[in-house]
Amino acid sequence: MTRIEKTAFNGIYKLHHNKFRDERGFFSELFRTGELKEFGFGQVVQQNISLSGRGVVRGLHLQTKPFEQSKIISVITGSVFDIALDLRPDSETYLKIFTIKLDMDSDFSLLISRGFAHGFQALEDETVILYSVDNLYSPDSERGINIFSKKLEINFPVGEKIISKRDENLPDLSEFLGKHEK
Repeated sequence: MTRIEKTAFNGIYKLHHNKFRDERGFFSELFRTGELKEFGFGQVVQQNISLSGRGVVRGLHLQTKPFEQSKIISVITGSVFDIALDLRPDSETYLKIFTIKLDMDSDFSLLISRGFAHGFQALEDETVILYSVDNLYSPDSERGINIFSKKLEINFPVGEKIISKRDENLPDLSEFLGKHEK
């Protein structure tokens, strides 16, 4: 059974999991889908994995209707500075940034509900992230916001930032809002 902890952002939850340790290592159940229904997470329909080196920045990514996704973010190895931007206009935390350090030893995964853009910076080499999502990826519904938008004022913990050309060319927050609030 997973212990679910609310964060300061409605729609972002820590999913604490027990680690059963012995001389061989550990075993841990990351989540049970049925436990997450009341938190807006349906059935896992797709899992994705990424490998990143220290300083790699990914995001901010999201999908639009009808392919919006809630995500469960689990760090398999390494650590990340995880970032979620609330894009829900009716939310108390609209356009605010949620950040948290996630690593294998933190004993929790993060559930990020639909309506958030997501990204991270890897804090170590060989950082592996597992994403479990409740809706299929659709290239036509994929959107993004430049994670370096000045309005976001994100203080990245690693000075060296490695980002793909694709993510570097995403619109800044103001441009994104101008296109998508009409």
